[in-house]
Amino acid sequence: MKILFINSLEPNQGDFYFLGMKKLFGYKNVIEYPYKPLYHCYTSNGVLIAKDLQGNIIAKENKEYGTMKYNLVKYPVPRIFCLLDSGKYQIQGFPDLADYDLIICNFLREKTPLILKRILSYNSADIPPIVFIDGEDDFYIRNLYRRKHIIKYFKREILTKLPENWGWYLVNSVKRYFLKTMNNLSNPYYLDFNRIIYIAYGHLAKINPLNLTIPDYGFRSNYNDKVYDISFIANATSPLRAKIYYKLLEISKRYRLKSFLYLGKEFSFGIPWIKYIEIISKSKLSVSIPGGGFDTYRYWEIPYHGTALVSWEPWIKIPDNFINGESAIFFRKISEVEKIILDYLKSDRWEVLAKNGREHFLRSHTPEKRIHYIFSALKI
Repeated sequence: MKILFINSLEPNQGDFYFLGMKKLFGYKNVIEYPYKPLYHCYTSNGVLIAKDLQGNIIAKENKEYGTMKYNLVKYPVPRIFCLLDSGKYQIQGFPDLADYDLIICNFLREKTPLILKRILSYNSADIPPIVFIDGEDDFYIRNLYRRKHIIKYFKREILTKLPENWGWYLVNSVKRYFLKTMNNLSNPYYLDFNRIIYIAYGHLAKINPLNLTIPDYGFRSNYNDKVYDISFIANATSPLRAKIYYKLLEISKRYRLKSFLYLGKEFSFGIPWIKYIEIISKSKLSVSIPGGGFDTYRYWEIPYHGTALVSWEPWIKIPDNFINGESAIFFRKISEVEKIILDYLKSDRWEVLAKNGREHFLRSHTPEKRIHYIFSALKI
């Protein structure tokens, strides 16, 4: 099978799905369009770099911080978004659709709406089946869903219940949708494809959940090397994060817990990625709280790095999710947090959950497992 993967150039979760496909189908059988420099990184003088098709360096590693300075975005990019591949890019000009058995499109961002519009303008018989991955952190189904060539629509956040602070999330999601729409008024294809037609709730035909993931980059956890009883690192992108932050401060002070608690401004990058990972991995418990959306990288990073996940019970569909009391710790009210934390720290049960959580993640939630799930849903 040969797959054409359409993605935007900014780093996003689609990069990890792309990595999973490359590993499962082979590097020559999964091709991205347009060319994405982060997929073609290589080491030069001991430093990761990436170049554009003209040979200009467009991304360069900062080894001290574990990030890449990527010219196309304003923020440091964790190096796990870089794929080590210096092979020659295989597409010259617009892709020949006859070369592909399947098209997977990730997001409606940057040039992807224009690319999709061009593909959909071909004769119907010449268009391979198309899978759309809606990775936006909202609970909307978009008009692209109605196109007959879209054989499956994967959605990052499908609600199973109304979230805590529901009114705030509704207002915030409408605001963000409006701002993105205003920024794309000159792109009629974006406006058409992106128009909201449904709320992602319950079961809808040809729609499946597809959550975030992170790659297994070879990290090995040392459960005897824990420095912190509990950690919480997040930006203030939701009122719930602020509430839990102050609750954890109160608990840590009252019971003299060794804690690392950080609440940054909404768009801040205060803690370098490599330090962030070190703090999580050296914590017995680490807390993940939804921000502007409901699915967060932190939810997956914590168990992968051998730390017990403490999280609000998810409000979205997560196939083969962690199990409360076995591979994670879920709560439904902030008032429950104090007792939960103290019970697990006093009994040392956190270590069992940390080990089970990591094993569960590696068994069910790596990029390769996400791709197995996608193709199982496609029945290909």
